[in-house]
Amino acid sequence: MDSQVKFGLKSLPLQDGNALSQASNLPLEVFILLARAVVVTNGNDTSNLIRLTSLNARIRDLLIGTAELWATFTLSNTKSSHTLGRLFITRSRDRLLDIYIPWTRSLTDRTSFESFGDCLEKALPRIARLSICAAPTSSLRLINSILARIDLPKLTSLDLVYDPPEYESFVKHFALPANGTNLRSLSIIGAQQQPFVPVDFRNLIYLTIGAGSSWKWMSIAINTFLSSAVAIQELHLVGDKGVFHTYRDAGFLSLTLPALRFLRFVNTAAGCVASFLRELNAPLLEKVEMTTPPYRLHDEDRIEVFVGWDAAASPIMREPSYALPVKALKLRDGAD
Repeated sequence: MDSQVKFGLKSLPLQDGNALSQASNLPLEVFILLARAVVVTNGNDTSNLIRLTSLNARIRDLLIGTAELWATFTLSNTKSSHTLGRLFITRSRDRLLDIYIPWTRSLTDRTSFESFGDCLEKALPRIARLSICAAPTSSLRLINSILARIDLPKLTSLDLVYDPPEYESFVKHFALPANGTNLRSLSIIGAQQQPFVPVDFRNLIYLTIGAGSSWKWMSIAINTFLSSAVAIQELHLVGDKGVFHTYRDAGFLSLTLPALRFLRFVNTAAGCVASFLRELNAPLLEKVEMTTPPYRLHDEDRIEVFVGWDAAASPIMREPSYALPVKALKLRDGAD
Protein backbone atom coordinates (compact mmCIF):
# COMPACT_ATOMS: atom_id res chain seq x y z
CA MET A 1 0.00 0.00 0.00
CA ASP A 2 1.28 3.50 -0.84
CA SER A 3 3.02 5.08 2.17
CA GLN A 4 1.25 8.40 1.63
CA VAL A 5 -2.12 6.67 1.80
CA LYS A 6 -1.09 4.95 5.04
CA PHE A 7 0.03 8.27 6.49
CA GLY A 8 -3.18 9.91 5.41
CA LEU A 9 -5.21 7.17 7.07
CA LYS A 10 -3.34 7.53 10.36
CA SER A 11 -3.77 11.30 10.33
CA LEU A 12 -7.49 11.11 9.46
CA PRO A 13 -9.69 10.94 12.60
CA LEU A 14 -12.44 8.63 11.42
CA GLN A 15 -14.57 9.56 14.42
CA ASP A 16 -14.50 13.24 13.38
CA GLY A 17 -17.49 14.11 11.18
CA ASN A 18 -15.86 17.24 9.74
CA ALA A 19 -12.69 15.37 8.78
CA LEU A 20 -14.73 12.66 7.10
CA SER A 21 -16.77 15.26 5.26
CA GLN A 22 -13.57 16.79 3.88
CA ALA A 23 -12.28 13.36 2.91
CA SER A 24 -15.42 12.73 0.89
CA ASN A 25 -14.35 15.51 -1.50
CA LEU A 26 -11.30 13.50 -2.56
CA PRO A 27 -11.23 12.12 -6.11
CA LEU A 28 -13.00 8.75 -6.19
CA GLU A 29 -9.87 6.78 -7.07
CA VAL A 30 -8.09 8.32 -4.04
CA PHE A 31 -11.04 7.65 -1.76
CA ILE A 32 -11.04 3.99 -2.79
CA LEU A 33 -7.38 3.79 -1.76
CA LEU A 34 -8.37 5.29 1.57
CA ALA A 35 -11.18 2.76 2.00
CA ARG A 36 -8.84 -0.12 1.19
CA ALA A 37 -6.40 1.22 3.78
CA VAL A 38 -9.21 1.31 6.34
CA VAL A 39 -9.99 -2.37 5.67
CA VAL A 40 -6.32 -3.43 5.83
CA THR A 41 -5.67 -1.44 9.02
CA ASN A 42 -8.86 -2.41 10.87
CA GLY A 43 -8.93 -6.06 9.80
CA ASN A 44 -12.15 -7.72 10.92
CA ASP A 45 -13.37 -4.55 12.70
CA THR A 46 -15.83 -3.16 10.17
CA SER A 47 -17.10 -0.11 12.08
CA ASN A 48 -14.98 2.43 10.19
CA LEU A 49 -15.92 1.01 6.80
CA ILE A 50 -19.60 1.29 7.73
CA ARG A 51 -18.95 4.86 8.89
CA LEU A 52 -17.47 5.75 5.50
CA THR A 53 -20.62 4.59 3.70
CA SER A 54 -22.67 7.19 5.58
CA LEU A 55 -20.85 10.20 4.10
CA ASN A 56 -23.00 10.74 1.03
CA ALA A 57 -24.77 8.84 -1.73
CA ARG A 58 -21.83 9.11 -4.15
CA ILE A 59 -19.38 7.57 -1.67
CA ARG A 60 -21.91 4.98 -0.52
CA ASP A 61 -22.53 3.74 -4.08
CA LEU A 62 -18.79 3.66 -4.75
CA LEU A 63 -18.02 1.60 -1.65
CA ILE A 64 -20.96 -0.78 -2.02
CA GLY A 65 -19.88 -1.43 -5.61
CA THR A 66 -16.33 -2.39 -4.54
CA ALA A 67 -16.71 -6.05 -3.55
CA GLU A 68 -13.22 -6.54 -2.10
CA LEU A 69 -13.97 -4.08 0.72
CA TRP A 70 -16.68 -6.35 2.12
CA ALA A 71 -14.80 -9.64 2.21
CA THR A 72 -13.44 -9.27 5.78
CA PHE A 73 -15.73 -9.19 8.80
CA THR A 74 -16.53 -10.50 12.29
CA LEU A 75 -19.22 -13.05 13.08
CA SER A 76 -19.77 -13.20 16.84
CA ASN A 77 -22.57 -14.66 18.96
CA THR A 78 -24.79 -11.56 18.68
CA LYS A 79 -27.67 -11.26 16.25
CA SER A 80 -26.51 -7.79 15.17
CA SER A 81 -23.21 -9.26 13.91
CA HIS A 82 -25.17 -11.90 11.97
CA THR A 83 -27.23 -9.19 10.29
CA LEU A 84 -24.06 -7.30 9.41
CA GLY A 85 -22.42 -10.54 8.27
CA ARG A 86 -25.22 -11.22 5.77
CA LEU A 87 -24.75 -7.70 4.42
CA PHE A 88 -21.01 -8.27 3.93
CA ILE A 89 -21.60 -11.67 2.30
CA THR A 90 -23.97 -10.08 -0.20
CA ARG A 91 -21.80 -7.05 -0.97
CA SER A 92 -18.61 -9.11 -1.33
CA ARG A 93 -20.29 -11.00 -4.18
CA ASP A 94 -17.90 -13.76 -5.33
CA ARG A 95 -14.82 -12.67 -3.34
CA LEU A 96 -13.09 -15.08 -0.98
CA LEU A 97 -13.89 -14.30 2.66
CA ASP A 98 -11.82 -13.65 5.79
CA ILE A 99 -13.99 -14.19 8.90
CA TYR A 100 -13.18 -13.76 12.60
CA ILE A 101 -15.38 -15.63 15.11
CA PRO A 102 -14.90 -14.48 18.74
CA TRP A 103 -16.92 -16.67 21.09
CA THR A 104 -15.76 -15.39 24.45
CA ARG A 105 -18.99 -16.17 26.28
CA SER A 106 -21.49 -19.00 26.26
CA LEU A 107 -24.14 -18.98 23.55
CA THR A 108 -27.28 -19.97 25.42
CA ASP A 109 -29.92 -18.38 23.16
CA ARG A 110 -31.09 -20.98 20.63
CA THR A 111 -32.35 -18.35 18.20
CA SER A 112 -28.92 -16.65 18.24
CA PHE A 113 -27.23 -19.96 17.47
CA GLU A 114 -29.63 -20.61 14.59
CA SER A 115 -29.03 -17.08 13.31
CA PHE A 116 -25.28 -17.66 13.47
CA GLY A 117 -25.60 -20.98 11.65
CA ASP A 118 -27.73 -19.47 8.91
CA CYS A 119 -25.19 -16.70 8.30
CA LEU A 120 -22.21 -19.05 8.41
CA GLU A 121 -23.86 -21.44 5.96
CA LYS A 122 -24.14 -18.66 3.38
CA ALA A 123 -20.42 -17.92 3.74
CA LEU A 124 -19.04 -21.49 3.75
CA PRO A 125 -18.32 -21.90 0.01
CA ARG A 126 -16.13 -18.76 -0.03
CA ILE A 127 -14.27 -18.76 3.32
CA ALA A 128 -10.53 -18.67 2.64
CA ARG A 129 -9.35 -17.58 6.09
CA LEU A 130 -11.05 -18.40 9.37
CA SER A 131 -9.94 -17.12 12.79
CA ILE A 132 -11.67 -18.46 15.89
CA CYS A 133 -11.25 -17.45 19.53
CA ALA A 134 -13.19 -19.54 22.07
CA ALA A 135 -13.16 -18.98 25.82
CA PRO A 136 -15.64 -21.04 27.86
CA THR A 137 -15.69 -24.79 27.35
CA SER A 138 -19.26 -24.65 26.08
CA SER A 139 -18.19 -22.35 23.25
CA LEU A 140 -15.33 -24.68 22.34
CA ARG A 141 -17.72 -27.63 22.19
CA LEU A 142 -20.06 -25.74 19.87
CA ILE A 143 -17.17 -24.61 17.66
CA ASN A 144 -15.90 -28.19 17.39
CA SER A 145 -19.34 -29.54 16.54
CA ILE A 146 -19.54 -27.00 13.72
CA LEU A 147 -15.99 -27.56 12.40
CA ALA A 148 -16.48 -31.32 12.38
CA ARG A 149 -19.47 -31.26 10.04
CA ILE A 150 -19.05 -28.28 7.71
CA ASP A 151 -17.42 -28.24 4.29
CA LEU A 152 -14.95 -25.42 3.64
CA PRO A 153 -13.70 -26.03 0.08
CA LYS A 154 -11.76 -22.74 -0.19
CA LEU A 155 -10.25 -22.65 3.31
CA THR A 156 -6.46 -22.29 3.24
CA SER A 157 -5.74 -20.40 6.49
CA LEU A 158 -7.03 -21.33 9.95
CA ASP A 159 -6.26 -19.67 13.31
CA LEU A 160 -7.62 -21.38 16.44
CA VAL A 161 -7.24 -19.89 19.92
CA TYR A 162 -8.68 -21.33 23.12
CA ASP A 163 -8.37 -18.93 26.07
CA PRO A 164 -9.89 -20.76 29.04
CA PRO A 165 -10.42 -19.54 32.59
CA GLU A 166 -7.45 -20.25 34.83
CA TYR A 167 -9.23 -23.08 36.63
CA GLU A 168 -9.52 -25.08 33.39
CA SER A 169 -6.13 -26.76 33.47
CA PHE A 170 -7.02 -29.91 31.54
CA VAL A 171 -6.22 -30.27 27.88
CA LYS A 172 -8.79 -29.25 25.28
CA HIS A 173 -8.91 -30.21 21.63
CA PHE A 174 -9.85 -28.51 18.39
CA ALA A 175 -11.44 -30.24 15.42
CA LEU A 176 -9.89 -29.60 12.01
CA PRO A 177 -12.17 -29.24 8.97
CA ALA A 178 -11.54 -32.05 6.47
CA ASN A 179 -8.54 -33.11 8.61
CA GLY A 180 -6.66 -30.04 7.38
CA THR A 181 -6.30 -31.23 3.79
CA ASN A 182 -6.50 -27.83 2.06
CA LEU A 183 -4.70 -25.77 4.69
CA ARG A 184 -1.57 -23.83 3.81
CA SER A 185 -1.38 -21.93 7.11
CA LEU A 186 -2.44 -23.14 10.56
CA SER A 187 -2.08 -21.59 14.02
CA ILE A 188 -3.42 -23.47 17.03
CA ILE A 189 -2.97 -21.99 20.51
CA GLY A 190 -4.33 -23.07 23.88
CA ALA A 191 -5.62 -26.44 22.67
CA GLN A 192 -4.35 -29.27 20.53
CA GLN A 193 -5.41 -31.82 17.97
CA GLN A 194 -6.59 -35.11 19.46
CA PRO A 195 -3.59 -37.50 19.50
CA PHE A 196 -3.73 -40.40 17.01
CA VAL A 197 -6.51 -38.72 15.03
CA PRO A 198 -5.19 -38.64 11.45
CA VAL A 199 -4.51 -35.29 9.80
CA ASP A 200 -3.59 -34.49 6.22
CA PHE A 201 -1.14 -31.60 6.00
CA ARG A 202 0.23 -32.31 2.54
CA ASN A 203 -0.36 -28.65 1.54
CA LEU A 204 0.62 -26.99 4.82
CA ILE A 205 3.41 -24.38 4.55
CA TYR A 206 3.20 -22.43 7.86
CA LEU A 207 2.41 -23.89 11.28
CA THR A 208 2.30 -22.27 14.73
CA ILE A 209 1.74 -24.47 17.78
CA GLY A 210 1.12 -22.44 20.94
CA ALA A 211 0.85 -23.46 24.58
CA GLY A 212 -1.90 -22.29 26.89
CA SER A 213 -1.42 -20.80 30.33
CA SER A 214 -1.55 -23.95 32.45
CA TRP A 215 -1.16 -27.10 30.37
CA LYS A 216 1.34 -28.86 28.16
CA TRP A 217 1.22 -30.35 24.71
CA MET A 218 1.70 -34.06 24.33
CA SER A 219 4.79 -34.77 22.26
CA ILE A 220 2.93 -37.57 20.46
CA ALA A 221 0.29 -35.03 19.40
CA ILE A 222 3.02 -32.87 17.85
CA ASN A 223 4.44 -35.91 16.06
CA THR A 224 0.96 -36.74 14.76
CA PHE A 225 0.57 -33.15 13.60
CA LEU A 226 3.82 -33.09 11.70
CA SER A 227 4.01 -36.62 10.30
CA SER A 228 2.15 -35.66 7.11
CA ALA A 229 3.52 -32.11 6.79
CA VAL A 230 5.84 -32.91 3.91
CA ALA A 231 5.62 -29.37 2.46
CA ILE A 232 5.97 -27.35 5.67
CA GLN A 233 8.56 -24.56 5.43
CA GLU A 234 8.03 -22.60 8.68
CA LEU A 235 7.37 -24.06 12.14
CA HIS A 236 6.88 -22.02 15.32
CA LEU A 237 6.60 -23.51 18.83
CA VAL A 238 5.38 -20.68 21.04
CA GLY A 239 4.76 -20.36 24.76
CA ASP A 240 1.80 -18.02 24.49
CA LYS A 241 0.98 -17.36 28.16
CA GLY A 242 3.29 -19.82 29.82
CA VAL A 243 6.36 -21.69 28.75
CA PHE A 244 6.04 -24.15 25.89
CA HIS A 245 6.92 -27.67 26.92
CA THR A 246 5.44 -31.14 26.70
CA TYR A 247 4.37 -33.79 29.20
CA ARG A 248 7.52 -35.70 28.27
CA ASP A 249 10.09 -33.36 26.80
CA ALA A 250 12.13 -36.39 25.76
CA GLY A 251 9.15 -38.12 24.20
CA PHE A 252 9.43 -37.02 20.57
CA LEU A 253 9.67 -39.66 17.87
CA SER A 254 11.92 -39.49 14.82
CA LEU A 255 10.54 -36.90 12.43
CA THR A 256 11.42 -35.95 8.84
CA LEU A 257 10.38 -32.56 7.45
CA PRO A 258 11.95 -32.45 3.97
CA ALA A 259 10.89 -28.87 3.11
CA LEU A 260 11.43 -27.16 6.48
CA ARG A 261 13.58 -24.01 6.22
CA PHE A 262 12.81 -21.98 9.37
CA LEU A 263 12.25 -23.26 12.92
CA ARG A 264 11.44 -20.93 15.81
CA PHE A 265 11.15 -21.64 19.53
CA VAL A 266 9.63 -18.94 21.76
CA ASN A 267 9.51 -19.42 25.56
CA THR A 268 10.23 -23.10 24.98
CA ALA A 269 11.60 -25.41 27.67
CA ALA A 270 15.20 -26.46 27.12
CA GLY A 271 14.44 -30.19 27.21
CA CYS A 272 11.72 -29.75 24.60
CA VAL A 273 14.09 -27.85 22.30
CA ALA A 274 16.88 -30.41 22.60
CA SER A 275 14.61 -33.44 22.24
CA PHE A 276 12.80 -32.04 19.22
CA LEU A 277 16.02 -31.14 17.40
CA ARG A 278 17.56 -34.50 18.27
CA GLU A 279 14.75 -36.34 16.47
CA LEU A 280 14.40 -33.90 13.58
CA ASN A 281 15.65 -34.64 10.09
CA ALA A 282 15.35 -31.44 8.05
CA PRO A 283 17.92 -31.36 5.22
CA LEU A 284 16.86 -27.90 3.98
CA LEU A 285 16.76 -26.20 7.39
CA GLU A 286 18.40 -22.78 7.12
CA LYS A 287 17.65 -21.10 10.44
CA VAL A 288 16.80 -22.09 14.02
CA GLU A 289 15.74 -19.22 16.26
CA MET A 290 15.21 -19.48 20.02
CA THR A 291 13.81 -16.77 22.27
CA THR A 292 14.03 -17.44 25.99
CA PRO A 293 11.60 -16.17 28.61
CA PRO A 294 12.79 -12.91 30.15
CA TYR A 295 11.92 -14.23 33.63
CA ARG A 296 12.11 -17.43 35.67
CA LEU A 297 9.25 -19.86 35.14
CA HIS A 298 8.24 -22.94 37.11
CA ASP A 299 5.85 -25.80 36.42
CA GLU A 300 3.05 -27.05 38.66
CA ASP A 301 5.60 -28.90 40.82
CA ARG A 302 7.56 -25.64 41.30
CA ILE A 303 10.44 -26.99 39.22
CA GLU A 304 12.10 -24.43 36.99
CA VAL A 305 11.41 -25.42 33.40
CA PHE A 306 13.77 -23.00 31.66
CA VAL A 307 17.11 -22.26 33.31
CA GLY A 308 18.59 -19.81 30.80
CA TRP A 309 20.64 -19.82 27.65
CA ASP A 310 23.02 -22.62 28.56
CA ALA A 311 20.30 -25.17 29.24
CA ALA A 312 18.88 -24.77 25.75
CA ALA A 313 22.04 -24.05 23.82
CA SER A 314 24.61 -26.44 25.29
CA PRO A 315 23.19 -29.73 23.94
CA ILE A 316 22.87 -28.13 20.52
CA MET A 317 26.40 -26.77 20.61
CA ARG A 318 27.76 -30.13 21.76
CA GLU A 319 26.09 -31.83 18.80
CA PRO A 320 26.02 -29.35 15.91
CA SER A 321 23.90 -31.74 13.88
CA TYR A 322 20.93 -30.64 16.03
CA ALA A 323 20.82 -27.37 14.12
CA LEU A 324 21.27 -28.00 10.42
CA PRO A 325 23.64 -26.28 9.83
CA VAL A 326 24.87 -25.01 13.21
CA LYS A 327 25.62 -21.56 11.75
CA ALA A 328 21.89 -21.21 11.31
CA LEU A 329 21.27 -21.17 15.04
CA LYS A 330 20.24 -17.78 16.35
CA LEU A 331 19.70 -17.19 20.06
CA ARG A 332 17.70 -14.14 21.01
CA ASP A 333 16.92 -12.70 24.42
CA GLY A 334 13.20 -12.74 25.15
CA ALA A 335 13.37 -9.15 26.38
CA ASP A 336 14.47 -7.89 22.94
